[in-house]
Amino acid sequence: MKIHPKEYWDKHSAAFDSIYTGRRNPISKALDRLLRKDMFQRLDFAMGESEPIRGKAFLDAGCGSGLYTLELARKGASRAVGIDISSRMLDLARERLRDQPNVEFLEVDLLDHNTEVPYDVCLAMGFFDYTENAPAYLQRLLVLAREKVILSFPRKGTLRSFVRRLRLRVLGINVYFYSKPGIERLARDSGFALARIVKVGQLYCATIEKRAAVRSSPASPSIGP
Repeated sequence: MKIHPKEYWDKHSAAFDSIYTGRRNPISKALDRLLRKDMFQRLDFAMGESEPIRGKAFLDAGCGSGLYTLELARKGASRAVGIDISSRMLDLARERLRDQPNVEFLEVDLLDHNTEVPYDVCLAMGFFDYTENAPAYLQRLLVLAREKVILSFPRKGTLRSFVRRLRLRVLGINVYFYSKPGIERLARDSGFALARIVKVGQLYCATIEKRAAVRSSPASPSIGP
């Protein structure tokens, strides 16, 4: 039976967060180091593409337990807003919040998120894995961002994509995978071109700059295996 992503993440929030915190048994920690290395590498990608961070406003769409949002605040963002549809994920994020007036966590779907104060940069890392209507969500990110959006996509055609699709289907949730041409087309159809797309392990990480007209983007090096 298919379930809504909110229901899935409310149920599995603590288990997912433990990948980052390391609060897992030794076998799970070893498997994370082997199979989920790219989850940490995409954090490095996002922070690097976000520079210069100091003094800028950021939106972290699908913020989960707040890892990216809080890291942006730590690095000097003037405003860091994390949004998510999972109340339990946001509970974990707020538990980590320590007297940081420049950080806010909101329970809202990206398509319903409105703000009078624009963001300089929008992030959606691990977001499009579970997004059925990718064009609509990308368009919303591009409306909200003044400068650029930073994204990640699970790669189509890998062994992990096959296993992950089956595992999540059993749990009642769909997961979506992308090819490089498909991501380029998604960006192009939005009216912008990819400024950068990088293979990061089993993922693609990409940046779309608002000032970039639609054009072909050069190939970029890979990060990780």
